[in-house]
Amino acid sequence: MRDSRTILGTTSYGFRYLLLERAVPLPELIKRTARAGLAALQICENARAIDAPSGAWLDAVTAARDENVELHVGTATLDIDTLCRNLDLAAAIPNPVVRIVLEESGKGLPSRETIEQFLETAVKRVEAAGMQLAIENYFRIPCRVLVEMTARFPERLVGFCIDSANSLRNWESAAQVFDLLEPRALQFHMKDYTVTGTNVGFTVTGTPLGEGDLDWHSALDGFWPGTRRPACSWRTGCHPAATPRRTSPLTTSGSSVRWSAAGACWHEADRKPGRCELGLPTRLRMRGSSPHRYEA
Repeated sequence: MRDSRTILGTTSYGFRYLLLERAVPLPELIKRTARAGLAALQICENARAIDAPSGAWLDAVTAARDENVELHVGTATLDIDTLCRNLDLAAAIPNPVVRIVLEESGKGLPSRETIEQFLETAVKRVEAAGMQLAIENYFRIPCRVLVEMTARFPERLVGFCIDSANSLRNWESAAQVFDLLEPRALQFHMKDYTVTGTNVGFTVTGTPLGEGDLDWHSALDGFWPGTRRPACSWRTGCHPAATPRRTSPLTTSGSSVRWSAAGACWHEADRKPGRCELGLPTRLRMRGSSPHRYEA
């Protein structure tokens, strides 16, 4: 049965540039998440939790409890051992959903056969652990292919983590992504953006949530169909001078949606321009004219 709550939070990719500069203890990320007024933090592969010293994860779990922040686990791998190490992390927290990206940085596009073989074993391990996979749409595998590859697995074991921007690089709009993946949605990574076209390609620029091209009315309908309440993580490109808090004018079922990502900006200690509390630069750009295609 799906969770009846909606949890608003961020991911460790919200601290992308902070984590690139130095090794940041997980409790520090958790405290920053709490200070931003967010209720959840998804620890993804860039935080390198599985490589942390012994006891570091227990420290993170303790900090999350103290700060009232719900932890989630995320990984990007096609390696069963790596997945199992992340399942071990997830076993120590209340949330049984592990987000996974089926592409690995620096490696070539995996074949469909490779992915299907991985999923066959992975789902067995997930079921044995009493958990659930949330497969995130990423850059190179079309959403329709993700749907086809997961159709044979029960929803109680495999769902999706919907990212509103990733699939632009594969020529899929947010509307297409939601239409294909929403029936099994467990989590949402919400990023707003503007798309500027040229004769030879396009530029995607991050914007504060609610100020870009993302159709928020449709997105909100996807968040709350009936009684389902999935987790939602905010990612935004915003300016450190943003106001302390904003309330989105969009409403659903008569309730306003409060979001704090754009208003939660701060300068890092060194006052580097364009940095904010969630580690994002003011402008995030993704250029593309001939992206890799995944052949089904």
